[in-house]
Amino acid sequence: MAVLAFVSVLVVLGLLGAYLTSALFTDSKAVGSNTFSAAANFNGAQTGLRTGVVQGVTNTGWTTVTPGPTYTSMVVVATANYDNLSPPLVTRVQNVTSGDFEVRVDRADGSSTAIGGVDVHWMVVEEGV
Repeated sequence: MAVLAFVSVLVVLGLLGAYLTSALFTDSKAVGSNTFSAAANFNGAQTGLRTGVVQGVTNTGWTTVTPGPTYTSMVVVATANYDNLSPPLVTRVQNVTSGDFEVRVDRADGSSTAIGGVDVHWMVVEEGV
């Protein structure tokens, strides 16, 4: 899944005229974590691209995600993984710092019933690269 996200980024950057000059991939398997990192150079610029999945996200509290290295200005993209039997969800991101950020999910159907155990897929990259 993370490789697919990275390939998608490569395609988008390719359409923008960027080219991949080098890449280093790392896969970390830990309980409750599935992190994929790519140290990629596009037109000579280091992207700091990292992707992962945080498990067990709820709509009752914030979950802190620490993607790894620090960023000067981290850009975060996150989306909830849910199926057609689940209520519609919106992923929220807050408190983005140089080394971490917080995520949660909120229901988009107007209900305040608690939701738990949601996997949130995330991607971070340095701004402007």
